[in-house]
Amino acid sequence: EDLVLPTPNEFIPTNFELRPREPEPSEFPVIVRNTRMSRIWFKQDNRFNLPKACVYLQLRTPAPYKSPLNANLCTLFVELVHDALAEYSYNAELAGLSYKVSLAFQGINIRVEGYNHKLCTLFERILQKVVNLEIQPQRFEIFLELLK
Repeated sequence: EDLVLPTPNEFIPTNFELRPREPEPSEFPVIVRNTRMSRIWFKQDNRFNLPKACVYLQLRTPAPYKSPLNANLCTLFVELVHDALAEYSYNAELAGLSYKVSLAFQGINIRVEGYNHKLCTLFERILQKVVNLEIQPQRFEIFLELLK
């Protein structure tokens, strides 16, 4: 009576197909797109032959270290984002995905890696939380206290 099945894990990959191999794989990542707003690097795995990817996004802003107040506010924001993402952590890890949201000198870094089939799903969930973060007052107070 009290047993219930967990909800389906949206991060479990089902497509393990490898992309066609480059005729002469590069030893180092190469820039495949370079604009004022973005720079995209690419390096195909030529060692392990696994359908895995790593996406690294840097949201550049001078805000974090313009003042001590800004640094603390940005740290608080990143901690609250990380806390809000806890609902995805377990399922993502079970499915072979991992992520990290961190504060850096030039802004906020987001890194997602694992099986490429569902990597974008996790990346979208992370970006949704960053953009539409709903701060719970009790969680805010806890993280604010930790900064003191």
